Amino acid sequence: MSARTLFLAWQDNRSRQWFPVGRLDADPEHSKFRFRYTGGAERAQRDVGFPLAADFPSLREDYRSPELFPLFRNRITTLGRPDFVAYVRNLDLSVQADPIEILAVDGGATGTDALLVFPQSAKGVDGGFRCP
Repeated sequence: MSARTLFLAWQDNRSRQWFPVGRLDADPEHSKFRFRYTGGAERAQRDVGFPLAADFPSLREDYRSPELFPLFRNRITTLGRPDFVAYVRNLDLSVQADPIEILAVDGGATGTDALLVFPQSAKGVDGGFRCP
């Protein structure tokens, strides 16, 4: 499987407005992960005080790692959990699904922050959008 892109969105708890704040390019097969903030992060910081993630303290930095960053990794139910098989099957995924596939489907929502992960979409020849 080739590199895939996920986006990170943040919701302001006062206005309830969503901002696309980051982009993760992931190629798990080749141990390449890259995160960058998007223009939405600058706007969210300017307009409503978006707090930068501790793992990514600079808006301008291009972060790279051979492993999935903890901000994303900690949003996934792991293979070692007793409910993992039921979890991925409920997502209509196989038990061999990689973390990027899981995040793309489940969104990585937690009860501890206002972040959500979503896959990149592409416009098809018919004018409709789909997730590659």
